Amino acid sequence: MSMNSEHSGAFESAADSKTHILRYLPNFVVAFNSVSVVMNSSAALLGVFHYDEASNATRPYVVTMHLPFDNNKQSVHATVVLLQFSYLLILSAGAATINSVLIILVLYLGGQIDIICRTLTQMPQRQNDRVVNATIMKEIIKKHQRIVTFSENIESLYTYIALILLLLNTLITCGLGFILVSSAGSPNFSKMLIKNLMFYCVINIETFVFCFAGEYLSAKSREIGEAAYGSPWYQSKFHGRAVLFMIMRSQNQLTITMGKFMDLSLERFSTIVKASASYMSVLLAMY
Repeated sequence: MSMNSEHSGAFESAADSKTHILRYLPNFVVAFNSVSVVMNSSAALLGVFHYDEASNATRPYVVTMHLPFDNNKQSVHATVVLLQFSYLLILSAGAATINSVLIILVLYLGGQIDIICRTLTQMPQRQNDRVVNATIMKEIIKKHQRIVTFSENIESLYTYIALILLLLNTLITCGLGFILVSSAGSPNFSKMLIKNLMFYCVINIETFVFCFAGEYLSAKSREIGEAAYGSPWYQSKFHGRAVLFMIMRSQNQLTITMGKFMDLSLERFSTIVKASASYMSVLLAMY
């Protein structure tokens, strides 16, 4: 009885922690991306209110572009800057939403796997509970199949998004790192740091989210096999065969791939960071 209460307490604690993560993490991701856009656009936004007309200098914009109309007027310049800023905010919120949905889906899937593991480890071990256990086992198998199908749907939805995003993030990280390192010691280094550091962090967090999702999903899928082995599989032939197939299926881990040819994991994240650093060192050597 004490063992069951310990398992129940641990399960409820894990469920509460995931609830807090699901509640606050998406908001944090969206807020962090928005702060990055604000810091990246700070020079242009300040230029709207603190532009010296007598200096005749080029007006700063959030995104440098050629405009087919006279943009030297204060009202026109302010309108263009605000439109650019709003556009970047919408794009950053959209990218953060994609990452947040992935986190929510993966954590939800992890919660369903926890339910299966808890049910397997807490099955009655008395001989007269064989019929009840057989019924429970059938429901577990159906739930496991639904989890596998749901994971495959997540994989098919995000695999090519992850491929494009991680390739672009590697190049962007390399470029931003090169800009920051090459501008060190220059008079404008503080402005470059404020403008690009948060964006550099956002890019790395975005890459980490995808790699962490793949690592988390793989780790949770392995837990099913361990929980199945710990269940009373020796009670009947049906139970033993069902557990055997669940263990075999759990060895084929659930994961998220990058273009269906490379698993995403924390090791992959470190590889991406190392690749970006290597490309940056090559650019610095050529520079």
